[in-house]
Amino acid sequence: MRMVPSTVLLVEPHTDSAAMFAEVLQWAGFRVETTSAAEASRSYPPRQAPPDIVVVGLRCCTGPALRVLSGGRAVPAIAITSDPRDTDQADALGYASVLLRPVDPSLLISEVRRVVRCASRRSSPGAA
Repeated sequence: MRMVPSTVLLVEPHTDSAAMFAEVLQWAGFRVETTSAAEASRSYPPRQAPPDIVVVGLRCCTGPALRVLSGGRAVPAIAITSDPRDTDQADALGYASVLLRPVDPSLLISEVRRVVRCASRRSSPGAA
């Protein structure tokens, strides 16, 4: 039986990085949707089908925009930043993981897989 690929919503302000991240994640078998923080904040009503995970440039997207992106649901998110001092802020905001630029493609893939796997365990019936 073939599994449906997990959907990654990518919100990255740097177009070159967004293209590279999308290509790497698609190569790894994920379904990738991209948007900008500005588009996300204008999206109404919220998304009907939430992504499985959001990968976001930390400084381009605020909490309200993330809620719109996820359709108001609790969707795990990975923050990407170039400033190591942002990790405490990302932790306080509830990001599942923080990746520092330049992002190693294999690390991006492994973190997305890890976070999706952890989230699916928590949402499975009988999960502790």
